[in-house]
Amino acid sequence: MRRLLRSIRAKVVLLYILMLLLVLQFAGAYSVRAIEQYYLENFRTTVRAQTDLLAANVEPYLATHAGKGAPANLGADPQVLLNRFVTVSGSEVQVIDQNGTILAASFDAGNAVGQKNGYLEVYHALLGTPKETVRVDPGTGDRVQVVAVPVKRGDTVLGAVMVKASLEPTYDVLRRINRILATAGALAVVLAAVLGVVLSRTITRPIQEIMRQTNAMAKGDFSRRVRIYSDDEIGRLGQAFNHLTARLQKALADHEEERDKLASVLASMQDGVVAADSRGRVILVNRRAAHMLGQPEDALLGMPLVDCLPFPEGRAQDEELGGGRSWVVEQGDGSRRPRFLRITIMPIRRGTVQRGVIAVLSDVTEQETLERERREFVANVSHELRTPLTTLKSYLEVLQDGVMSDPELGPRFLRVAQNETERMIRLVHDLLQLSRIDSNQWRVEKAPTSLAHLLRQVKERFQFQADERNIALSLSLVEPLPPIALDRDKMLQVFDNLLSNALKYTGPGGKVSIAARMDGPWVTVTVADTGIGIPAEDLPRVFDRFYRVDKARSRELGGTGLGLSIAREIVRAHGGEIALDSEVGKGTTVTVRLPLDEEARAADAGTA
Repeated sequence: MRRLLRSIRAKVVLLYILMLLLVLQFAGAYSVRAIEQYYLENFRTTVRAQTDLLAANVEPYLATHAGKGAPANLGADPQVLLNRFVTVSGSEVQVIDQNGTILAASFDAGNAVGQKNGYLEVYHALLGTPKETVRVDPGTGDRVQVVAVPVKRGDTVLGAVMVKASLEPTYDVLRRINRILATAGALAVVLAAVLGVVLSRTITRPIQEIMRQTNAMAKGDFSRRVRIYSDDEIGRLGQAFNHLTARLQKALADHEEERDKLASVLASMQDGVVAADSRGRVILVNRRAAHMLGQPEDALLGMPLVDCLPFPEGRAQDEELGGGRSWVVEQGDGSRRPRFLRITIMPIRRGTVQRGVIAVLSDVTEQETLERERREFVANVSHELRTPLTTLKSYLEVLQDGVMSDPELGPRFLRVAQNETERMIRLVHDLLQLSRIDSNQWRVEKAPTSLAHLLRQVKERFQFQADERNIALSLSLVEPLPPIALDRDKMLQVFDNLLSNALKYTGPGGKVSIAARMDGPWVTVTVADTGIGIPAEDLPRVFDRFYRVDKARSRELGGTGLGLSIAREIVRAHGGEIALDSEVGKGTTVTVRLPLDEEARAADAGTA
């Protein structure tokens, strides 16, 4: 029932029926009341008229009975007179003398002749006042109309005439009329209900169509349209709804297209993007930002922005989230190369109200690394030049003070000054070479070269130094090694540096070995020693410029800290790879892999 009352159609029909019932109620009540008054008044008028007529006709008889006049010639028995004048069906008529004795009565009350009449109405009539009342007959229980009028001659009351007529036939007529009106009302209600259903259907059917279309639109179906049944307000509402559906479908399609474009742009961006609402909760994050922050995208959505972004120490997070701020943070756990992120916060405003913020994350590791290397390079160059210059200045001042004439100290100080000068020359030469490499002014002049012959030449050049320091130097070649396109001088510089380092950091009685072998499309050359080794934490930086594990010993042995950096650049320029593996106290192994050119590969394949 409650669900039925939620229907507009049921409400319209019910309201229509209630309105009709209300109208019928008032109209029926008024009609019944008017008809009842009409019939009852007509009945009373008829009874009063008969009573007055009878009183006029029995007046001579009562005068004779009272001895007030000549005998009346009634021409018949009084009973006949009564029966002739009584026309109201079911009425009782009595003629009463002045003493209240019934002289004549109608057939229904014939046995009452000669008895006293005790009606109050008759008492009033005998006193000269007509009386009319409605009462309930105690014998039958019917409602009766009692009319009593006096019969006078002059001012003398001769008697009275009483008529008692039953009202039940009139009420029966009224009941039949009420039933007719009730039946007509019921038929009118039924007809009104049918018409209400038809009328409500014309109103609610388009609304139901709109409701179904609304549910379909909520599920994403915009292909349906509302059927138009008329050109009235409801029909125009359906037309407006169809127009709205088309506009909304186009707007959603445009929105989807823009969202796809935005998603494509965000997905292809090299920078990370994180957006937060006015409460500081993340509402959008792209894949790059999730990668930079080290968390999945789904986990970041809904998190507070302050928990997602790394903030610089000592700075208020609320101040940063105010927008227009930028800072750089370093990420890394010490086991890998650190990464630097630049985070820029920009506000999202609508008018003067801030609706949220957008954080842009940029990977500035390369820029920060280059800047750090530049600063370190300047500091290292300054430090490397300052030490020999300070030494030269000190020794020259001592020589100037008279030590030059000393036959022992003078030549010794001169040799130290010469060594420091040669060290500065080597440093400047290495710096110039690195500068040419960085500025692309350095070329590799490749030519077919026998790597076996080159390695033998390197061994022979350092054999005397190895023998002098009691270090076993060996060369192992897996023949045959095909010729390789190399820049002989530059590769000779690489192997000279590797072998020189191996001999410098290997003590007397140690071993240094050189080995070369074919490794598929590569030739692998290893230089291994049994020297002091390199700690594991220093291995990632051994190829950095000016980086030395034992700075004091390196400077003592004449190293500049640029040899491995130059060697790496030369090997890379040949398309090769260089790697270093070391363990403290057990030695170091440097591996150089050089690619075979096409002709060497073909020759090697033919030999195989």
